[in-house]
Amino acid sequence: MDMLHSKAVEKHNLLQALKVGDRLQLCSPFDDDEHRYPVTVIGWIPDKSIVLEPPRGLNWQLLFNRKQRYTIRLFSGTSAFAFVAQILCILDKPYDHIHVSYPTEVYAAPVRRAERALVDLAAEVRVENNERPVKANMVDASVLGARIRATSDLGDVGDSIKVSLHLKTGGKEWPVSLSCIIRNKHLATNTNGDSSPTYYGLEFDSVDDNQALIITSFLYEQKHIKSDMFNSQN
Repeated sequence: MDMLHSKAVEKHNLLQALKVGDRLQLCSPFDDDEHRYPVTVIGWIPDKSIVLEPPRGLNWQLLFNRKQRYTIRLFSGTSAFAFVAQILCILDKPYDHIHVSYPTEVYAAPVRRAERALVDLAAEVRVENNERPVKANMVDASVLGARIRATSDLGDVGDSIKVSLHLKTGGKEWPVSLSCIIRNKHLATNTNGDSSPTYYGLEFDSVDDNQALIITSFLYEQKHIKSDMFNSQN
């Protein structure tokens, strides 16, 4: 989320969206794949600090700098929030946690419901009454749903399926398993004589906060990758 293209909002809007257990992005000024870290909300005291669980598997005590200012992002529903914070305290007792400064300004921007990113991702689909997963490809995605292509029958409109795939964001690959409802279905036109694939329009069902953050972060990065490629060609 670019704070230059967002607007300042009251801090209570952030508190209404923030929940213990939420996954946030802690971003250094470099704001690239290697400098975005997933952190988890433990709690907060208004106007004092927000307490976060640091990322696992990283030597975060050396990576994080108490004097450094970080951008923290939260994706909630159809809104994205961002604020700047400084690390106040790094503690490893009685458990690993960090205190960051409570935001003085909070920025928000809507996440467009209809915005989709073109992708090409291998996926596995589990269909009811079929123990073996079916191979498929995800061809576009949004925060609310996706379109997949498969040569096997995955069901009819209204049926529930589960789609599993890996999304690369923040420099890592994250396994995601999504419960979906088939909202539309159509057979592709194929002039090569091969079996024609079928396209399925899916609506995500019951996406948890962790999955929502991964999906939104992935789409955010895809948008900026395509923007950077376009700018490099002009």
